[in-house]
Amino acid sequence: GINANDPLFIHAESYINHFGVHRNTAYQALKAACKDLFARQFSYQELSPKGKVINQMSRWVSQIGYMDDGATVN
Repeated sequence: GINANDPLFIHAESYINHFGVHRNTAYQALKAACKDLFARQFSYQELSPKGKVINQMSRWVSQIGYMDDGATVN
């Protein structure tokens, strides 16, 4: 399973096999996905200890990387 404490690796070969695309297409899609996922954010509200509303913003991931040599997203 996937959890917040363990890194998740996505290999280009898995992407190719799953979606039936050319190798270069998979590489470009994974690179683009890295940029898009890192830019994603969400917001929520929570109450301070004094009962004031705090508008929080966060990202879905704290870091993301793409290895050209390994064609892997981590």
